[in-house]
Amino acid sequence: MKLHNNVIRIISGITYAICFFYIILEARNWPFYVTISLLLFGSIYEIIKINSTKWLCCILVMYVIITWLILIKLKNIEQGDFLLIVLVLNVWSSDLGGYAFGMFGKHTFCKISPQKTIEGILGSFITCFVTSILLQKLLIKHLDINFMFISLMICTASIFGDLIISKFKRINQIKESGFFLPGHGGFLDRLDSLFLSSPVYYFFICI
Repeated sequence: MKLHNNVIRIISGITYAICFFYIILEARNWPFYVTISLLLFGSIYEIIKINSTKWLCCILVMYVIITWLILIKLKNIEQGDFLLIVLVLNVWSSDLGGYAFGMFGKHTFCKISPQKTIEGILGSFITCFVTSILLQKLLIKHLDINFMFISLMICTASIFGDLIISKFKRINQIKESGFFLPGHGGFLDRLDSLFLSSPVYYFFICI
């Protein structure tokens, strides 16, 4: 059963990644706008569905909307496609490293998310470090940024973004926010790392 779930997780994750790369690199902007709008509305729907505290609901909705606006902004600036690729690859690297190394983790990182371990945190930084090296070799002609520093910032923000949504789910006593992506959970489960890393990333490269 566990092997079956992991296979589903891998297949759905690869499909999701391919679709995301397509909408980023597609010359026409409307597939990108449509897709991230669906992700936005799906996330807002889950927030409203699982939360009973109005003030917290409003804060999280604004939190998600800010991410949506920043992604659109990134898409439309010079070299925006490459900048988005740097963002999503680092976010995915952080998630993947945390998951892979976390399977062997024994030391809990914090009580907010008991499954998040120190080993997983280290794995996130290691995979982002490797990602930054690869991205620098591939995109150095297109982007004039400090890839190592950016990867560090995105990874850190991704971890805390994950913890923010984990705290939200813990308050409402749920494990998964929904069933958007097989093996990954709902919109909030899949996008939690992106919500905080997007504004942090935008701040360091555009402000």
